[in-house]
Amino acid sequence: MGFSSNELTGEFCDAESVISSELKSVNDRIANSGDYFEMIKHVETFLLGKLPKIKVSNHPIDKIGQLLTYNPNPFSLDWIADQANLSPRQFERKFSERIGIGPKLYSRISKFFLTLDFKEQKPEIDWLTVALHYGYTVQ
Repeated sequence: MGFSSNELTGEFCDAESVISSELKSVNDRIANSGDYFEMIKHVETFLLGKLPKIKVSNHPIDKIGQLLTYNPNPFSLDWIADQANLSPRQFERKFSERIGIGPKLYSRISKFFLTLDFKEQKPEIDWLTVALHYGYTVQ
């Protein structure tokens, strides 16, 4: 597509001008659908047709993103940048380009998601225990 994800973060734009002109056809089919299941089928068909055309290059930032997803504990930006073989400034810039948000915000969102997921899996545990388990404390 020719742009990084952070260019669209928090922005409103016309999807047809960003994704492709094919989207107009998909929108027309959705508008003429009889029910939600048919709408979903049209969207899934469109998106699944796009999958084979996606070219993704591996980058060390992707592995760091996975690390932060499953281990969102506080981290040293210098250490994590070193793991990606980048300077801290380059790391923050590249991370934002690849992921769409900065590494610290991404880590906080991941921590929050893991906390909610844990609570869903164990509803019998009280919120205070869950919060303490995931490192939420009053400072």
